[in-house]
Amino acid sequence: MPRRIAVVGGGRWARVLVQVLAGLEPFRGSISIHSPRNAASMQAWLLSQGLNEVADVSVAWPDYNARKFDAVIVANAANDHVSAAHAALLSGVPVLVEKPFALTADAAKSLINLATARSTRLAAAHVFRFARYIERFGALVSTSAPLNGMSLEWADPGIEHRYGEQKSYDPGLPIVADLLPHIASILTSIAPGAAISCENAAVSRGGASVVLGLRLGVAPCRVTLARDSTQRIRKIDAFAGKSDFNLDFSVEPGTITTQDSSICGDPDWLTERRPLERLLSAFLTSAVGGLHDERLDAGTGLLACELTDAALRHYRAAQASWLAETASSGYVPLDNDLRYALRELLMLAGGGPAPLEDRLNRLWQDLTGADGPARIAELVDAGTLGLNRGK
Repeated sequence: MPRRIAVVGGGRWARVLVQVLAGLEPFRGSISIHSPRNAASMQAWLLSQGLNEVADVSVAWPDYNARKFDAVIVANAANDHVSAAHAALLSGVPVLVEKPFALTADAAKSLINLATARSTRLAAAHVFRFARYIERFGALVSTSAPLNGMSLEWADPGIEHRYGEQKSYDPGLPIVADLLPHIASILTSIAPGAAISCENAAVSRGGASVVLGLRLGVAPCRVTLARDSTQRIRKIDAFAGKSDFNLDFSVEPGTITTQDSSICGDPDWLTERRPLERLLSAFLTSAVGGLHDERLDAGTGLLACELTDAALRHYRAAQASWLAETASSGYVPLDNDLRYALRELLMLAGGGPAPLEDRLNRLWQDLTGADGPARIAELVDAGTLGLNRGK
């Protein structure tokens, strides 16, 4: 096991990672947390959890010249993933990158090429590749091949507590970019080797709800994503051969239902390691030269980025159409759906000095004016450009 691990990030997920790392057996090393924006809060959290003896906090990113690290885990803001991973790879330190692996396929390729040039381990953290209930479901579906079709529904409530903390999303990261890495890893686990492509997208609620038309090999796959929903939903329906299969893992480890039975998704859930523990253990083993687990392959991160790039093009076009249709009726006071769409695009295109609500109202007035259609196209283009540049 590595003796010293750096965790780059200061948010909720970084805290989850530190807590799981500290409890892993046989890990006996130390953890260094690096958070330029949230160091004080992370230090207070360590003290509250009694973890201050195994972890320390820095306001700077890791200094690989001054300190030796055996492994690095990148879990900071999505638009900083590539730069943090790049620094680790340049120093020859094995690195695990949380989702999204990168914001574009080109950026993902640059990391993979650097890792190859430096002969350094680069891993993508796709936790569902380590979920036994996904493995079990995939095994059942494969017994009734061929796969004829699939649908996947994923919804997050407006207020949700996970791992003892309130969960939130980055309002500047479109739902497609945020969740498709999970979806891609699930689909590749159920139908390994099948090509995945995106054919269309439909947007509602300003982009908080999206329906994607994917193709999984030759089989159609409908993916429904939602934020600020009324409930947490995680459901997969697969149609293979002459059989239907359903996995509902809204509450882990979920239930698998077939025509003949209903079974627990993971009978070992309470006694064996959970998915995140399995992922981190596999990475730490690999980082010190142990057996490499193919489920960590950076290629899965690249695949998710390629799918996201394609899906975002459809998503942006659909979001622009939604805005144009809404604006065509003239100015109305901002509602939650309009706030969602305009805030996302403003944050992607770049910030400004005025309060957000003022900027949203001024922008909406512009979009409902005579030059509204042109301004909508300009805003959507700027938002896409901002995402591609990693803003």
